[in-house]
Amino acid sequence: MERRRLYLLVVLLALLLLIVILYAVYFARPYLVNPNPGEEVCLSDGGEWKEFSDSCANTCSYERGGDRYCAQVLTFSCECGSGNCWDGKNCVPI
Repeated sequence: MERRRLYLLVVLLALLLLIVILYAVYFARPYLVNPNPGEEVCLSDGGEWKEFSDSCANTCSYERGGDRYCAQVLTFSCECGSGNCWDGKNCVPI
């Protein structure tokens, strides 16, 4: 009888672990498929997806004079080229 309970406990723990793993993979999937969703749009707009040394990173709010305080943190963003800026979704004229 004791052996049967132990076996049942092991099976239940294994099922619980499987459920936790499947749950984690389900919610992590969008990040595993493409961790930088803007990269494809950036490249198709003629930009270059690159690492910037601060959080302003060629964003339109910075380029148009809005943000003046940039965090000193490495940030991936789109370098859209002269006269353009990255609005978070597309390269647009400044």
